Amino acid sequence: MSVYAGVMHDLNERTTLSAGARFNRSALEAAFDTTLFPYPATSTSLDNSALTGNLGSPGVPGKAGSSVWT
Repeated sequence: MSVYAGVMHDLNERTTLSAGARFNRSALEAAFDTTLFPYPATSTSLDNSALTGNLGSPGVPGKAGSSVWT
């Protein structure tokens, strides 16, 4: 399961601020059949989650020969 949220905001006509956050979760449960091979464990489980984010500010180039940050 994953959930993502993002937002973008124009600071001016050539610069945009973007931010986002994602939450991921994965889970697993397994049982091992030990009749053919004597595994040391008969079951296992896994449960992981993570919260990640991003922040960016891309610029849009201007006319030829001009600076993006002017």
